[in-house]
Amino acid sequence: MPAGTTARRALQMSGMAGFFAGLDMDSCPLGVFGREVSDGQVLIEGDRVEVYRPLPKDPREQRRELASKGMNMGRRDSRGN
Repeated sequence: MPAGTTARRALQMSGMAGFFAGLDMDSCPLGVFGREVSDGQVLIEGDRVEVYRPLPKDPREQRRELASKGMNMGRRDSRGN
C-alpha cells in the first residue's frame, strides 16, 4: 500500500469483496492487531487490517445446543476423548 493509506482504503483496495459475499466494505468495523481502529487510521509498515464481522451464531448458544445433544465444539475433554 502507498504511504498514507488508511485502514478503510486498504480494505477497499484489497479486493476482499469478491471473496466474501455480503461483506459491507464501507461500514464493517476494522482493527489492527486486535484493536478496533477508525476508518481514517493511517497504516504504518507491518500493520495488518482486520475485518470484524458479526458471528453467525452466539458461541454460548451453540455450546448449549451441542451439549443438549451430547456433543461438543470439537475439543477433546480432559480424559483425551
